[in-house]
Amino acid sequence: MNKSHRGYTVKISYFDPLAVFDTIQSELEARLPLSSLHWKPDGGSLKTIDQLPVDLVPSVSGAENALSEDVPFIFIIFVTCSSVQEYRNKVRPLIRKWTPGEETSSDVKQDARIIIPSKYMIFFHCNSEVVDSNLFKSVSLIEKFHRDFPTVKVHEIKTVYKNAKEKQEFWNLTVSLLKNTLLDILEKRLEIFNGELQSKSLSFQDSLVYRENLLRLYLSFNIHEEASIQLTEIESLLLQNGVSELPNGDMEVPFTSEKHSGTIVSIAHSINEGSLTKYVLYKYIFTHQLELLQRLTSTTTDYQNLFQISRAFYSHINKVFLESPNILQFNYFFLETLLSDSLISEGKSKLSKIIYSTFKLEQRDCWLRLVYANTDFRLDSIVFSPNSIRYEDNLLKQTFQSEDIFHNTFIEMTKGLLTSFGKCEGRGQRTMDWLSVQMGMLYFQKKEYRKAFDLLQSCYEFYMESNWDVIGGHLLEIFVKCLLMCPEIEYLENDGESIPVSSILSNCFLNLLIFSKDSKAYWWDEFLKLNNASEANLIYPLDNLFTVKISHNPFLSKPNTYALRIKLENNIVPIAIMVSAIKLSLKNSKDEFLTFLASDQIIKPGSNTFTLETTEISFSTYEVLNLEITVGDTVFSKEFETFAAQDTLVMEELYHHEDFRCTLTNIRKALFNAASLEIKYENKEHIDNFNLQLSALARDTDKPPEFAFNNDKEFPLYQITINDFKIDKIPYFTNGVVGRISLGFDLSFERGNQKFQQYQVLEIDVSLPIAVSVEDIFKKDAFYFKFIISSSSIEMPVIVHSCSLNVNQKYIVSDAFEPDEPIILPAGSSSHYLNYYKIQVKEGYTFDMTDVFELFVNYSTMKEHIDDLVTKKFLSINEGNGKYLFEKWSIFWRHVILPKLIYDYNSFERDKCIILLSDVQPLIRLVKSQILDSSVSKKYYECIKALAAGVQISDYPVQNSVVELNTLTVPVTFPSIKQLFSVQLEPRSSDEYHVGQLIPFDIIIKNLSQNWAITKNDNTYVLEVSNSNEWAINGKRRTVLHSNYLTFLIHLIPLRCGYLTYPKIEIFTSGRTKVMEVDYLNAYETLLVI
Repeated sequence: MNKSHRGYTVKISYFDPLAVFDTIQSELEARLPLSSLHWKPDGGSLKTIDQLPVDLVPSVSGAENALSEDVPFIFIIFVTCSSVQEYRNKVRPLIRKWTPGEETSSDVKQDARIIIPSKYMIFFHCNSEVVDSNLFKSVSLIEKFHRDFPTVKVHEIKTVYKNAKEKQEFWNLTVSLLKNTLLDILEKRLEIFNGELQSKSLSFQDSLVYRENLLRLYLSFNIHEEASIQLTEIESLLLQNGVSELPNGDMEVPFTSEKHSGTIVSIAHSINEGSLTKYVLYKYIFTHQLELLQRLTSTTTDYQNLFQISRAFYSHINKVFLESPNILQFNYFFLETLLSDSLISEGKSKLSKIIYSTFKLEQRDCWLRLVYANTDFRLDSIVFSPNSIRYEDNLLKQTFQSEDIFHNTFIEMTKGLLTSFGKCEGRGQRTMDWLSVQMGMLYFQKKEYRKAFDLLQSCYEFYMESNWDVIGGHLLEIFVKCLLMCPEIEYLENDGESIPVSSILSNCFLNLLIFSKDSKAYWWDEFLKLNNASEANLIYPLDNLFTVKISHNPFLSKPNTYALRIKLENNIVPIAIMVSAIKLSLKNSKDEFLTFLASDQIIKPGSNTFTLETTEISFSTYEVLNLEITVGDTVFSKEFETFAAQDTLVMEELYHHEDFRCTLTNIRKALFNAASLEIKYENKEHIDNFNLQLSALARDTDKPPEFAFNNDKEFPLYQITINDFKIDKIPYFTNGVVGRISLGFDLSFERGNQKFQQYQVLEIDVSLPIAVSVEDIFKKDAFYFKFIISSSSIEMPVIVHSCSLNVNQKYIVSDAFEPDEPIILPAGSSSHYLNYYKIQVKEGYTFDMTDVFELFVNYSTMKEHIDDLVTKKFLSINEGNGKYLFEKWSIFWRHVILPKLIYDYNSFERDKCIILLSDVQPLIRLVKSQILDSSVSKKYYECIKALAAGVQISDYPVQNSVVELNTLTVPVTFPSIKQLFSVQLEPRSSDEYHVGQLIPFDIIIKNLSQNWAITKNDNTYVLEVSNSNEWAINGKRRTVLHSNYLTFLIHLIPLRCGYLTYPKIEIFTSGRTKVMEVDYLNAYETLLVI
């Protein structure tokens, strides 16, 4: 902060009768102010005085030693001497006359007077010969000084030095001498003043004198903390001793602070003289507080303190001199004094700029009150309370001699304020706005409409957005009048965009409609006139006029038409509004948009309900993006918050009995190893331009789809289009085993010139819950198929209802299998069901390996039956609104909820108890978040909670279920064979057989190939009978088969008793390839040997 104007300094008085001071003055002043003094108060910590300003005061004699005087700390006499005679006749008499007498030189109290301690010093200058010689025979000059003046410090000064080092040492010594002396005097004076304050009999005035001296002492030495304490004590003393009884006194007009004039008023002195007034007292406190602040570094706290002490002084004076004719001029010039102080006028911080601007604004308003009080000049934007006082204006009269001068002065002052607040780094923006409003209003008052328009354009918007309706509405009305009075303005620039004035005026009319209390119909009429006469293309905030509530409960208003209701409250426009369109836009996480629309509506005053519809929908989760209401060329728009900030809206497929629907499921009549989807059409009458596009979707974004609609692995087909109702089956091909597939389902069609489109992603379970394997059995006159049927799921049982084998007319097949009760196959492959079919060929036909047989397995899953049971038990409602609601949500139940229900099938089969294994909490959250009809949501919730706890049922015969059966078609063929033989061992006698007995057997070999459509080959076949540990072969055991029928004799010897299996017989080709197609009739027979 600026420290040039100081009321208190450390004074050093010098007496220079012999013109010595001039020789060292420049060197001494160059080392002032003194720096880095270290002082430690009693009982306190060491303090550093960074700078100590010193005033060198010329004096011809010692000063008056009194408490009311600012007594110098050091008295110095500058002398020189070159001879004994000069010393005796000139120097010594001068010093004796200058020094105080013995009776006043001590630091004690004499005759009820306090002696203010000071130090007297002799600075003498002589050449080295005089100093070093014994000028007075036995003593030197310095010793002579000490003898003649034992209480005075003697210091030799030099003006000529041997070198720079000597000069530096001399001045270091001199400065150190001054510092130590000053600190010593400071300690002595503090000791005296503080000691006197300890006296219990001390009067108010004496206490005030000592406190003022302590304040002066601390301020002189820049000891700010202690000075502040003393100033507080002085204030407390004055407040306790009748400040309110003091006369008001006279104000200074213009005000001047004493730090500029250098005169410090002593309160104690004023009391003694009877001249103390409230004004003098308040000014004393203010100027001393200001003195303290000016000695500190510029910090935020200092600026705050400056503002506080200035406000306090300002408030005190205005309270005391409230009705004084000079108060306004005093305030003006007092603020002028503050504004000129370098503490804030040169401050670089934001706070200093704010304080400066605040004082400047107060000064302008003070001037304005003076003008209002003394003239009839007025500003429409500023009003003051009426006042009957005629204020003095002699110093400011020239600033408002006429109305034009008044206007110009006001504009210049306000421009200055705008400049000042503009430097406050955004803190004064609102004040700047209001100052701009005041200037704009003055220009409007002067009919300078273009200037008023330029200033008011941004101001009214702020006040409207800040909900300052009265101010904003008034400014807006003036802005509109200015704009209407400036026909040359056709476009306005806003963020680099040119906006037609018609759009601006339409916007303003609507804003005035909102703020107006009695003219709403007028402003709406003005808006409609302009809206119809020009192409304003205005987008206006819908919330300004209407309150909107959007239902999150979609429904089907017509077949394939989804709808939402919105409630709109109109409390602003007092007449009916013709609306051309109401449009609600939604967006999902994939940035896909959904639009609901209603056309040609009427918004009446009060509450309104509208139904918005869409025929083009993608089933997904949406956020509400915006709502637009179109009136003429104006769109009233409301933007909604994002996904994270508000509830979402879930669009699920709903049911309507007249809907045109395409249902895509895994085919119920499946062909083994041939995957297909089944498509069903409902209400396809009157449907035109039907188009269904199916897209194979990848479950992993980094990989292609797991299936395609063709079997070309090099060029897979991932998309097909269906536009023919005759197509009811869609084959597809997978890469390996796939349990579920994802399909993009995009349906479009027309009905009655109305276009419809629906898109959704389908997840279809294509896993086959049943497994079928087949084994072949050859017999000499028949062929047997052995089918092994089991559940392919490790969790879900399968129920087999019937099996049948389809053959062509040349075969005879055994009957189909139709059990009295369906067979339940537990989950897993360990439990299975065997199904045999005997195949015989009719006479004249042969078994053909190219013939295809089809096994039909009619089955269902246990889950399908329990799903059916749960649906009927909990959700069967046959009449009323309940039936409609449950039909509406039936698709969600079938396609979303039921697939997520996992049952305990063991509990169902064992205890006839339906209980869930799946976690029910996600299901409950799903129901509550997506089903928006409360009655349906409640019913679903109760159902899930009941199933979680377990629901006991009575006997549930599966055969009585109406679940639609699945049919698996398994195509089978005869095995591929090249030759077929039958072999039989026939004993020639039926007597008892004994161990070791030679038993004759006939081996009968038949070539059955003529019964099969086998291409004849030239292979030679050899029959072999093998030895074993049970039989020994006697005779020929190998033979070549030359004909289709062959019999030969063989003898077998049994090697042990018991039931012996017949020996092993095999047929090989000549290349030793074993023929597998051999019907060995004795393969599983035994022979009793005793």
